[in-house]
Amino acid sequence: MRPTSRLGSLLSTYRGRPLTSRDILLLWLPGLAAVLLPLSLGAWRYAYANLNYGPVAAVHWSLPWLLLAAGGGFAFLVLALYRLLCAQQYVSVYQNGLRIRKFPFRWRNYTFDELSGISGLIIHERFMGLALRRQTRLFLHLASGRILRLPGPLQDAAGLCACLKELLYPRWQPQLQAEFAAGGWIYFGPLAVQARSVQLHRRWTTRSILWEDIKDLEVRAGWLRINLKAPGSSSASIRLPVEDIPNTELLLQISHSRVT
Repeated sequence: MRPTSRLGSLLSTYRGRPLTSRDILLLWLPGLAAVLLPLSLGAWRYAYANLNYGPVAAVHWSLPWLLLAAGGGFAFLVLALYRLLCAQQYVSVYQNGLRIRKFPFRWRNYTFDELSGISGLIIHERFMGLALRRQTRLFLHLASGRILRLPGPLQDAAGLCACLKELLYPRWQPQLQAEFAAGGWIYFGPLAVQARSVQLHRRWTTRSILWEDIKDLEVRAGWLRINLKAPGSSSASIRLPVEDIPNTELLLQISHSRVT
């Protein structure tokens, strides 16, 4: 039996970001400069000192620059190899699961039954007010309780996120709605909701909040905000990182039926 046979037919594949001119400008050219400049200076100092003062002075004068070139070369090789490996990563979406390849000879298959949630975070990188690029971090929440970060950067991480939600949310939503209607607790990472109240589980404490004390829930700037009906209070808003909250859209749908 093939490793992917239990996953069903292949729907789409999302590959790592390929090497581009941006990598040449930001990695290859600076990396080569970090090696060639001290190497050239070290060679020149060796030749000059050897001609005028002898081999002992030549080694003494050139050694720091040669060591600097060697250190720069090692760092450049490590970064270049890492970038090449990142380009080989991919996530394949099948009818019944996922195949994730992070590095060569290292991959893992997950059926949808092994998953319990999806969370993500969009990061806008800026430098001196200028927008550089946008990164999307995706996390799979396994039924075992483990959280798995998907490889990145991918060429279309936002598309992968939308594809997974389209496939998985219809599977999970009926069960979550039924459990909520029956009065059971539904867990969204550190947040648990029930028909009467919400519980926030911190490392050492648990805080309970009645739905009637909550104004609304919203996602803003990478945070899930629980806005309370307490204007002017220092605790009028509770913030949780979105990447820690799986199935945020399903949580918001449920909350809309309780907040007034």
